[in-house]
Amino acid sequence: MLLRRYDRIIPQLLPLVRHMNCQRTCEIVDPATLVVASAVAETRRRWSSPLARTFVIREAADHLALEDVMTEFRPQILLLDIALPGLGRVEGLAAVQNASPATRLIVFSDRESENEGVAVLVAGAMGYCPHVFDPAVLEKAVETVIKGELWIKRALVPALVAALAWYAGGQANTLSQEPGRHHLERLTQRQRQVATAVARGESNKEIARRLNVTERTVKGHLTEMFRSVGVAGRMHLALLLNNVPGARFESSDSGGADSPQGNGAGALRQ
Repeated sequence: MLLRRYDRIIPQLLPLVRHMNCQRTCEIVDPATLVVASAVAETRRRWSSPLARTFVIREAADHLALEDVMTEFRPQILLLDIALPGLGRVEGLAAVQNASPATRLIVFSDRESENEGVAVLVAGAMGYCPHVFDPAVLEKAVETVIKGELWIKRALVPALVAALAWYAGGQANTLSQEPGRHHLERLTQRQRQVATAVARGESNKEIARRLNVTERTVKGHLTEMFRSVGVAGRMHLALLLNNVPGARFESSDSGGADSPQGNGAGALRQ
């Protein structure tokens, strides 16, 4: 089962719930500073180039240098190669966050996986991306994270929802079969069917197939539901319906991975 793959990180899920409450925003950071941390000089150059017009760039080539830079400059954004020497991949993220709690972290992985992606978000990161990244998309990711949104691939959302639901409800094997029923009362019967499928982590394509409708119809239902329930997007809807505590919801017309389209990488509003 999907959820069994998270047995080792379930005890760490509470920090993510707190993270989604935006508790770190009261800390002070330097909005002009961005840190790029990678052992590879070419990688640092590639990540820095599209952002040098907007930020003062600081670099770190290993874990010790990174902790020093974070403590001294308290940057607004950290672009972190998870393979940074001395970091220990996911295990080292807590120490990095502690050095500058309000810094918004985007992690780049040389071997992306569902497990690692969820663990990175649990550790407090606001983005999880492939190591090779288009410069224009990188600028968008940074802008998104600065606004307080998550930047992850759409495909990672069901795993994140599942892990949070497991923690929130103590469910070892499945998501709740009757998610957040009081939130469904204002929806039509068809919208309730779509909402229940979203709560299970299903994609638009899967929902359309299940209900024998087009994906465009599913997107239309989602748009109306977001407005009716008062949530920012499909991830927030899923968390709400699975009764996950601590998440805040706000109406939004923003796109990205949290939009009705539900495809690709994009923004998940906190």
